[in-house]
Amino acid sequence: MVSLSKRTALCRWFQAGLTVLVCLCTTGCWDSLEIEQRAMVLGLSVDIAQVPSDDSHFATERNTGNASESPRPLQVQGRPESEAATARATAKETARMPIRLTAQIPIPGRIPLGPGESGGGGANNPSQSVWVVHSTGETVTEALQCLQQQVADPLFFGHLRVIVVSREFAQKRGLSDLMDYLRRNPQVRRTLWILVSEHEAAKLLATAPPLKRVPTLYLISTMDQAIRLGKFPTEFLGVAESKVVMKGRDMVLPYVDVQHGETMLLQGMAFFRDYRLAGVVTGIPGVYTYMELCGIRQGGIVDRAQLPGGSWVVLQSYRRRRSIRLQMVQDQPVFDVYVHIDFHIHQTSGDPLNLSNPATLRLIERRESEKIISAQKDLIRRTQQAGSDIVGFGEFVRAYRPGWWDAHIQTKDRWREVYKTLPVHLHVKSRVRVYGMRAR
Repeated sequence: MVSLSKRTALCRWFQAGLTVLVCLCTTGCWDSLEIEQRAMVLGLSVDIAQVPSDDSHFATERNTGNASESPRPLQVQGRPESEAATARATAKETARMPIRLTAQIPIPGRIPLGPGESGGGGANNPSQSVWVVHSTGETVTEALQCLQQQVADPLFFGHLRVIVVSREFAQKRGLSDLMDYLRRNPQVRRTLWILVSEHEAAKLLATAPPLKRVPTLYLISTMDQAIRLGKFPTEFLGVAESKVVMKGRDMVLPYVDVQHGETMLLQGMAFFRDYRLAGVVTGIPGVYTYMELCGIRQGGIVDRAQLPGGSWVVLQSYRRRRSIRLQMVQDQPVFDVYVHIDFHIHQTSGDPLNLSNPATLRLIERRESEKIISAQKDLIRRTQQAGSDIVGFGEFVRAYRPGWWDAHIQTKDRWREVYKTLPVHLHVKSRVRVYGMRAR
């Protein structure tokens, strides 16, 4: 008979051996996929496909109006049924418009790995380091399936950092289908940039200045530096998705265009109504105005203040502060927005200015405050006309007056109607903190 101690020892040895065997079976990359066997998508562009009218697969009845005109808004409370039916028909018609998808896939061996390396055949032309593939489909998924049929290796979106959509696509079809696909794909990063191009998105994706080795990396670097320099807020895919699902706020995206055929110009920002483009704000000062109203602390605006006598000064903001006060007047929300901006003086021109005189500094601050208030009023007026609350006043109402919201608003469409006539009082205080030194 085997003693109890020997049985225990055998059981322990058996368990140890089984553990080692299991560990040996689970080690290694049994389902690994080499990097050369993946088609890594670095960038995508989405445009409205131009197909022949006799193509039965994509033939649809379309309006012949101007492409820059804003689409009909969706149904909201209080609209006639005939207008709502027309809006639904228009939305259904535009949803059938085919899209043209362009992807940039890096070519192994052609990307330089260090300074001075030629990187195979793409030494002097960054566009030669990527393979540009086109496909067409009625949906994003269908276009990607057609794209996969042209590429032997499986598509991988783990390195996808930028998607460019044309203004025409954002107006006619909207970003609903695109963002729904990105939301459901686990490979896609939330730090992805979605850019709205004024013209064809494929041309912007193909920009290849000689300073960058891969065209897509140039677009990413441009937007990352814009954040660091305070030229644009952090409006990644994850931030846009959060805003579009809010009941009291709408999303904004960068508005860009191609300049001289090889560089990207950050023209301003595009604001949306749900997933559809509602309007654009051209010019970097418009972006700064949005950042002021949103309370983004980092400055960066360079502006010129005109003074009496023909002299002027160049100011650069380096810090912002914002506070919002909500009041209920006759059972209606009224907002007071207080913005404080600190400036440096970078340059003066014209008649000599005595910057040691407090009256001169107060005059500069007053002139700049008046200009900022005028820009803020214009931005709020434009967004109110479009029914797009990009600042998020509706979220303040939901947070501080939840009872009033539940009783009178409840839906995003109803808040848009209230926002069109929302009273917003602006208060801006500019302060010149540093105005330079002079040797005696």
